[in-house]
Amino acid sequence: MLAAVSLIAGVALVAMGVALAFGGGATAQPFEDPGPVVRWGIPVVKLVYNLCAAVTIGAFLFAAFVLPPATPNHTRSLRIALLASGGWTVASVLGLVFAFRSLVPMNLSDPRFFTQFAYFAQTIPLGQVWSVTVLLTASITLVAFIAQRPTHAATGGAFAVAALLPMSLTGHAAGDTGHSAAVTALALHMMGAAVWLGGLIVLIAIRRDTNDEGLKPIVQRYSTVALSGFIVVAISGVVVGVIQLNDVANLTSPYGLIVVAKVLSLILLGAAGAWNRQRLIRRLDRPGSRAARAFWLVVGSELILLAIVSGLAAALGRTSPPEQPLPSIFPSLAEAVTGNPTPPEPTFFTLFTQWRFDPLWALVCVAALVVYLVAVRRLCARGGRWHGARTVAWVVGLSVLFYATNGGIAVYQDYLIGFNVSLLLLVCLVTPLALLSGRPATLIRLIVAPREDGSTGVAESLAGLNRFLARRPLRNPWVWACVIPLSFAVFYFTPLVEWSLREPYGYHVTVAYFLTIGVLFSLTVLRTRTTGVALIAIGIFLVGMLGVALAFPANGTVRGAGWFLSLELGWRGGVLLDQRVASYLIAAVAVSWSGVLTAVALRQGHCDRPSIDTPAETPIHEGAK
Repeated sequence: MLAAVSLIAGVALVAMGVALAFGGGATAQPFEDPGPVVRWGIPVVKLVYNLCAAVTIGAFLFAAFVLPPATPNHTRSLRIALLASGGWTVASVLGLVFAFRSLVPMNLSDPRFFTQFAYFAQTIPLGQVWSVTVLLTASITLVAFIAQRPTHAATGGAFAVAALLPMSLTGHAAGDTGHSAAVTALALHMMGAAVWLGGLIVLIAIRRDTNDEGLKPIVQRYSTVALSGFIVVAISGVVVGVIQLNDVANLTSPYGLIVVAKVLSLILLGAAGAWNRQRLIRRLDRPGSRAARAFWLVVGSELILLAIVSGLAAALGRTSPPEQPLPSIFPSLAEAVTGNPTPPEPTFFTLFTQWRFDPLWALVCVAALVVYLVAVRRLCARGGRWHGARTVAWVVGLSVLFYATNGGIAVYQDYLIGFNVSLLLLVCLVTPLALLSGRPATLIRLIVAPREDGSTGVAESLAGLNRFLARRPLRNPWVWACVIPLSFAVFYFTPLVEWSLREPYGYHVTVAYFLTIGVLFSLTVLRTRTTGVALIAIGIFLVGMLGVALAFPANGTVRGAGWFLSLELGWRGGVLLDQRVASYLIAAVAVSWSGVLTAVALRQGHCDRPSIDTPAETPIHEGAK
């Protein structure tokens, strides 16, 4: 049976490799034939690159969150990560060399070779992408070499996911209208597929030394990850397909037919995964059950389907999307700079009628809402109680975050600095206070039991995060009261604001950063046992933000001038007036938010604080997860 499964897996991987090898990727059309070595080397490098990337991520995932530490399987998983990351690094180096040779068919003996190669790696966008990838994969290999604990594996996994990002800046998505959404969706697509496929390969690799009883919890944990990967792949694939097809009629084009075939294959994959999750995994440890045999047959089928999907994805890389109809007029300068259609001049109503879908933050908001509601439902089903006001606060917080990143403010923040400031104020100040009022950490402790085998799950990760945040500098609200105004000042008084507007990943990093420091400041203030300390922290924050507001329009300097002045919109008021409005907005929001937080701090100071888990909130577990 194992031999049959291995054969199926081998056929699937070979098929996937062939599909990936002859598919599109981060290469360029040569000016002339680069020779047989490069012509045949590029497909092989693509094969090794994609397989090693997926296996590296899957192995780190298993070592960090699935397998118990200090066990043979955990050691084997880290060893797989080391071998795969080493292969990934070699493939990245060869990819850089072959990408250069595909553009400049120059022999190594040519005295200009190294000069031209260095210029390509440092200056040409394709060379820069490969150079960054080489540096990241080399760092991943180093982490894998020294990794022993789950935290090391988690670090390596984070680096491995980051190493996938540069490649999403190449290909069809990079030139689409809606460049930011297309690039983000493609990056999510690559991450979901790598986690899904890599985890499946590692699961097969550790099968040999794991009995059915020990295999069940491992498969259950991976099944949750695979389900998440499937959802991410499906949603991001739909986004990329909609952007590139642009019209339902284009489904009959060669590109559209491949998209349809890929969707059908994903549906079959989802059905296979659902069958495993709902029927077979539950019976893996039952004596005399044939569930194990059926499970591995379904896994083999999944690998074959993944090979087909990978081949279709490679075919999409080689097939040009349907040509978009030429505009009746030339695009405006603002549209050329931002890559998006220019919205109408902002009014109160357009703030609620203009929307621009952001795949990453929309997915984060929807996933957080669904998980929270499911957790509340599960808690109530077990006889626990949960205050409705907490659920309302969580929904409000996610709604604010969703609107800030997808609504009218997100649309106009590319064009006017006032809306850019509004977005960050909502993300950094309003959203965290609402989310923390939902008490998500308390909800996790109530329904998620610690694992009994020593592996790292949700409960263990939360406990580790609490220990990290309990360190003296991090738990001091005065620190974060200084960090927030300083962050606003550095962001707007340096070229960082332009970087966040030009680069899709710059924007996402900015939003994530300000959301994080906002959560940490609100959390430390609310956790402070001394009201005086909390009030001083709020005062420091308020003074700092008022200073930022006063300095914002100073000397008539335009913040982010290289971006905002280049748009030449001609809207009423102009950039300088909008900048003054932004300064007033910073002051008003800082004063209002400080007042709300002061009222909460004083209320907590005049009443007995409830413990993190009140007697009505004792954990109700059905077993370790």
